[in-house]
Amino acid sequence: GGGGCEPYDEQIRWLLAPTLVVILEGFLALEQSKFERALARMYPLFCGLIECNDARVRALVTSLFLEKIGPALGLDAAAAAAAATGGR
Repeated sequence: GGGGCEPYDEQIRWLLAPTLVVILEGFLALEQSKFERALARMYPLFCGLIECNDARVRALVTSLFLEKIGPALGLDAAAAAAAATGGR
């Protein structure tokens, strides 16, 4: 099932992770005001990436929550850290 992509799932994951790393690094490098303009559209994606299998992607998403998203939402460091780990 699943559309016949199963044999390629691992290759797709390894192709996507480096691409996500570059994109997330770009978001981290944005000025805060520019980041905040994109945040409403990107927030659901950032939340979904918390569960990503790739440690590099998870680390960058955590950094985004601590350095960019938390301040944009007026969260203190503890609240931003909790959000970055999905409340774990």
